[in-house]
Amino acid sequence: MYTSISDFREDWQNEAELTLKIFEKLTDETLSVKIHPSVRTLGRLAQHLTLSISEMLGTSGVDIETPTAEDVKTLTVAGIITDYKKFTTMVIDIIGNHYNDGNLNDEIKMYGELWKRKDVLYGLIKHQIHHRAQMTVIMRQVGLQVVGIYGPTREEWEQFKIPAEE
Repeated sequence: MYTSISDFREDWQNEAELTLKIFEKLTDETLSVKIHPSVRTLGRLAQHLTLSISEMLGTSGVDIETPTAEDVKTLTVAGIITDYKKFTTMVIDIIGNHYNDGNLNDEIKMYGELWKRKDVLYGLIKHQIHHRAQMTVIMRQVGLQVVGIYGPTREEWEQFKIPAEE
């Protein structure tokens, strides 16, 4: 959990960079590939990650214009990356205007429950991680290279000339 806004900012920037590493491996052709009827496409997951940033902050009571799927650029990798950078940068500004070290334990209404402000920040981070992990599984299934996030992938181990474990 976060005890300071600066800790959140540092974590947010790092996690946003990791998400961009995933987005940069996507191709326009793979954005709409449906691997299963009940599994979102890579394009929809990337769009969801982008849109949910302002949706979650808006739900927490922050006065923010929440875009809709129609507001987000057409689904191209370049458009997704542009929009994602815009919204992740916006988080830093908005958090600085509505959150501070002294109010992180304050409770606010969030999705019909009471959450501490620090839990909203934690949720923003974990939400990114959750869907990014889903994306890497789908990326493998559609033949895209997966990049290491918290450690090397099989392909990266091979580049290091170290056999990957089965």
